[in-house]
Amino acid sequence: MKKILIGLMCLCGACFMPHQQIKPHTTKPKRISIVTDTIQKIDSVREMLVKNVSTYLKKRFPKSKLTPSHLVDVCLKHNFDICFAMAQAEVESGYGTQGKAKHTNSPWNVGACDGHSVNRIKKNGHAFSHPDHSIEPYILLIKRKYLGNKRSVHDLMNRFTTLGGSRYASNPSYERTIKNTYNRLKRVIWKPVCE
Repeated sequence: MKKILIGLMCLCGACFMPHQQIKPHTTKPKRISIVTDTIQKIDSVREMLVKNVSTYLKKRFPKSKLTPSHLVDVCLKHNFDICFAMAQAEVESGYGTQGKAKHTNSPWNVGACDGHSVNRIKKNGHAFSHPDHSIEPYILLIKRKYLGNKRSVHDLMNRFTTLGGSRYASNPSYERTIKNTYNRLKRVIWKPVCE
């Protein structure tokens, strides 16, 4: 995916370089062809990701209500690491099949602090009518409160704290568990796409 995005960035740069003298009648079809090829590659990668996520969830978490295509699309829309999102949903609630997440439809357990009841979580606005509706708010929360200042999801797997230093989870081995799950998911979800 990274290669495709770099290709897109290069394509945009090449198309809008004012110092180049381009003959419109000979280069326009080539640009259209490159754009078409790039879009087809992106669609192909998306389809493979959806297939891999779908297969994984059906096999390991058949009761999950998350829609694989929606999860992939929202992660792609926000340029968010899908394996990180999946690792956290798996560790937090088995993709919404366990614990409080069954009642809040929030597989990432956003707002489910230790000791908070399901009613309190709902009252605080962290419950959804369907797990798919929780994906974007989760990603936006992570990007707004946890990423930034050159922090990446890889940094969070070593120290999962807000930019202000508050922990996401009270479990002292949370980061190690997320990292192990993430590495396993990378092999299952991305490796077949890259082959």
